[in-house]
Amino acid sequence: MKVVQYQNFGKSIESIPNSKGNIDMQMFFSVYELDNGKTICLETIKYFNEEKSEFEWGEFSDCVKHNCIYLEHFKFGDEFHEWFDKTPKWTPETKWPNSDEEALVINFYENKIKVSEN
Repeated sequence: MKVVQYQNFGKSIESIPNSKGNIDMQMFFSVYELDNGKTICLETIKYFNEEKSEFEWGEFSDCVKHNCIYLEHFKFGDEFHEWFDKTPKWTPETKWPNSDEEALVINFYENKIKVSEN
C-alpha cells in the first residue's frame, strides 16, 4: 500500500485569542489518497508554550498526536475551507482508517511534510 497523491493544507485553523490576546493553538491538515482507493484526512495540533514563547507539537484531548478519518467527498485541488466547512463533524457514522492505513499516512506526514512545518 502507498500514497498516490496528497494535499497539504498546513496550518489551517487557529484558536481565538485567549484572555491575553494570544493565539494558543494551531491545527494542521493534510489529505491523502491511497492506492486502495481510500482518502484519509490527517490532523495535527500545536500549542503555544508561554515559557519558551513558541508553538510546540502536542496531543489532542484524547491523548493522540494525529487524528485520521476517511473522507468521502474530497476533490484534490480544493481550498481548505471549500471542503472543511462542508465536511460533517465526527458522528457515530464517522469511518476510521485501519491501523495499516493510519500508520502509512502518519509515516508519510512525519517524514515528508511535518519536517517543513517546524
